[in-house]
Amino acid sequence: MELIHIDEKQTKNVAGEDPKKKRYSFKAVDDCTRFRITKEYPDKTAKSASDFLKYVVMEIKKIDPDAVIGAVLTDNGKAYSCRTKKGREKHIFEKTCRELGIKHKTTRIRRPQTNGKVEYTHYLYDKEFYNKYKFLSFQDREKRLEEFTHYINYIKPNMAIGGITAYEKLLKIKAQTRYLTKEGNYDDISSQTTKERKDVDEKKFVA
Repeated sequence: MELIHIDEKQTKNVAGEDPKKKRYSFKAVDDCTRFRITKEYPDKTAKSASDFLKYVVMEIKKIDPDAVIGAVLTDNGKAYSCRTKKGREKHIFEKTCRELGIKHKTTRIRRPQTNGKVEYTHYLYDKEFYNKYKFLSFQDREKRLEEFTHYINYIKPNMAIGGITAYEKLLKIKAQTRYLTKEGNYDDISSQTTKERKDVDEKKFVA
């Protein structure tokens, strides 16, 4: 996974919860497979952004132990960076990127479309999850958020990647690498069904 898009957005409150308590949904999208990872936090500080990045790496390793994140793309918000070189050196998120060996790229100022994949993910989650269901508590929402994210990654076809799921896209890429022949050609795996391909790598997945 060469590039991961990351951003955060404030979410709606849940009836019955303290209205003063804010919740922010951090989201990550893999540029190639469109695999999505999300987690809610009580704030949007650099500490939370740093924790989310570590969470993203952990979740990706569960899905694909061989995966290497080359870079992350974020906006220029305080949660992710600082304007001065000295400030960036001390910034928690920037330091976490360096510790994990991940290059940090930022979008052009006032150009949110540069990070359009994660902006669309915010829209998708708002439309099909946050604005669609009623929740009993923050804890209930977090549990159902995991279920919805699993649906998005493993069941819902994504037209941006040819009408297959994000997981199927990942399997396709891994299969192409795995079955590379000595002559430099890829074995034909098009005859394999989705179920057959999933069965090959399903043991690697940890929900």
